[in-house]
Amino acid sequence: MYENLKQGLQKKGMTNSDLAKLLDVSVKTVSNKLNGATPFILPEVNKIMVFIFPEYSMTYIFKEFNNKNVV
Repeated sequence: MYENLKQGLQKKGMTNSDLAKLLDVSVKTVSNKLNGATPFILPEVNKIMVFIFPEYSMTYIFKEFNNKNVV
């Protein structure tokens, strides 16, 4: 799961629907991507970084967390 991405979107007041519009995908697809069920593709990552998070590094926003490495 992409907790930094989820938290960043929340801080910026963006919904899954907003992200779906930006990426031109369904809300269900966004949910699957945010939860790690399907991967983000490079053009999606680029759009997210350019239009939403230019102030952060890609490695920070797309750091994956799972139950094994979350303390």
